[in-house]
Order: sequence, then structure tokens, then C-alpha cells
Amino acid sequence: MIAMFLFSRLIRKYDSIQIMMISSIAFVVRFAVLLFSVNLPMVMLAYAMQGSSTGLCIPATGCRII
Repeated sequence: MIAMFLFSRLIRKYDSIQIMMISSIAFVVRFAVLLFSVNLPMVMLAYAMQGSSTGLCIPATGCRII
């Protein structure tokens, strides 16, 4: 939710394609952390990173369609 809220400020500075690239890198990093997690705090860290991946992807995709 926080990333979605901050998206309105980010879109003024960056293009939606750039935000989608940042989001895709965050998806890869989140997946790698989740894949190589060996304990519960690492899993929780991976799910905490979901805000930067999905939270930026959803508004950037909608912005690009419109």
C-alpha cells in the first residue's frame, strides 16, 4: 500500500516503463530471497519486499494502459 501511495510522486519523476523495470528487478530479488531462504525471518523478508515489487507493478501497468 505504501508503494502504491508513493507511486503518484514517482510517476512525476520517472516514466512508467522505468518504474516497471524497477519493479521487475524487485520481483527477481524477492524471488531469489524466497528461493534461498533457510529460516522464517528470510521468508518474512521476502514477503516484506512484495511492496516494492507488486506495489509498483500494479499502478505502473494501469498507468501505461491509460
